[in-house]
Amino acid sequence: MRNRLFRLMLILSAAVLLFTSCQKKIEKDEILAKIGDRVITTDEFIRRAEYTIRPPYCKMDYYLQKKIVFNSLIVEKLLAFEAGDDNPLTRSKSFQDEIRGHKEQLMRETLYYKEALNKVKLDTSAVKKRYKVSGREYNIAYYSVGRNAANFALEQQMRGREDEAFDDLFRQVAGVGPVPERKVSWQSKEDPVVHRTLFSEPLKKGQVLGPVKVDENQYLMIKVLGWIDRPVITDTASRQRWEDVSEELKREAGGEIWDGYIANLMKGKTLIFKEDAFKKMTKFLLPIYFKTDKEEKEMLNSIYWNNEKPAIFPDSSLTDEKKFAQMPFFTLDGKTYTVDDLTNMLGTHPLVFRKKKMGRGEFPEQFKYAVADMIRDRFVTQKAYDKGIDKSPYIEAYTNMWKDAFLSFYQRTQVLKSRGVKGDFEKEYMKHINLFLNSYSDSLFKKYSPKIEVNIPNFENIQLTRIDMVVRHEGVPYPDAVPTFPLLTTRNRMDYGSNMK
Repeated sequence: MRNRLFRLMLILSAAVLLFTSCQKKIEKDEILAKIGDRVITTDEFIRRAEYTIRPPYCKMDYYLQKKIVFNSLIVEKLLAFEAGDDNPLTRSKSFQDEIRGHKEQLMRETLYYKEALNKVKLDTSAVKKRYKVSGREYNIAYYSVGRNAANFALEQQMRGREDEAFDDLFRQVAGVGPVPERKVSWQSKEDPVVHRTLFSEPLKKGQVLGPVKVDENQYLMIKVLGWIDRPVITDTASRQRWEDVSEELKREAGGEIWDGYIANLMKGKTLIFKEDAFKKMTKFLLPIYFKTDKEEKEMLNSIYWNNEKPAIFPDSSLTDEKKFAQMPFFTLDGKTYTVDDLTNMLGTHPLVFRKKKMGRGEFPEQFKYAVADMIRDRFVTQKAYDKGIDKSPYIEAYTNMWKDAFLSFYQRTQVLKSRGVKGDFEKEYMKHINLFLNSYSDSLFKKYSPKIEVNIPNFENIQLTRIDMVVRHEGVPYPDAVPTFPLLTTRNRMDYGSNMK
């Protein structure tokens, strides 16, 4: 529990710091290091260390290992400088699109904070109401039904037969066997709608909830079998639970404000798909999205690093592909967009499907939703540009973080290739670091030392944890909160640069 709370506090505090600061300049006391025209903020250092898995040689909270983390992030910047701004990677459209995609994703998140979350005014009475039930762990019976069965359940509720109808409906949709059961607490990772249904107000034993809509044609029927109440004992635990409940309510209220903002932004806009191109694209994408994890990784690596695009159909000619690329795919407000226009859009905004698990028969409908959501995000992005959010120094620093991480990965690969290293770096990274990268990093520290400034007091005040954690955001094109930890050096000396003035 203590670790979970710490992680939650870390994520929330970093998000608040980032979003509340996005329109002012980066203050000196927030900067941990300057490397040429780049900066590493204290917040970025913590996120790079805590939001991804650190290697064994620096995953503890010892002071020497904290210095290895710091040196690794410095070397990452130095490798990016060595790679430069003109190389095969930076000239790749895939790379340019992905960097822009990361930038625009944060711009949208910042707009959400400014236009929705920051405008929430919490009602203390609502927090108290939710707080009273936040210690419950419910034992529930549940099952999912389609739209027609959900309508039947509503009819039975109007007749006062919800309790009997719960069991009758289950027998209709599932046949024989017991209704599935499970335990759900405040901390359980549930659909937000389900969470609100169970924890908005006190429930009674035997109470039937639903149908609760969790997807376009999926509803959940829930019956409360009982619960255990886990009251807090200490003042610290009480305050933490109050903060958790407040944050949950704030997110809910912010989501409602944001939904209204989006509805107003998209008002009057009409999206119409062209059937021929849509069917052909669905046929092309279906096997890609149902690949195994290994197959998908191999394909994406080929596209990203070699700039190779898969053929639309294995037996198609280049002429066929060019014709298909020019086919109208959809119209938006009367303007026609081709298949080629769509693929260009997807370069900066990979599709995000509303359903994580779906059958092949559901793919066409979910594909439409994913394209519609991508188009919605384009309008949100444009609104963020209109408001000048892209000019924030925090947006620039965040974009540089991703750019420099990719460039350092590229430069590391070039350095190892020049030393005759072949094969999978990850499998023998310690060998390659000790044989090649430590000495190479030392040469870079020496070369760039005059351009490095370190805020020693800030560094001394940072305390890392030993907690392994990977932070990912759901429902966005780029879910990783930070790049993977840079495997570049085991150096623990800080005998370079100068103290920041």
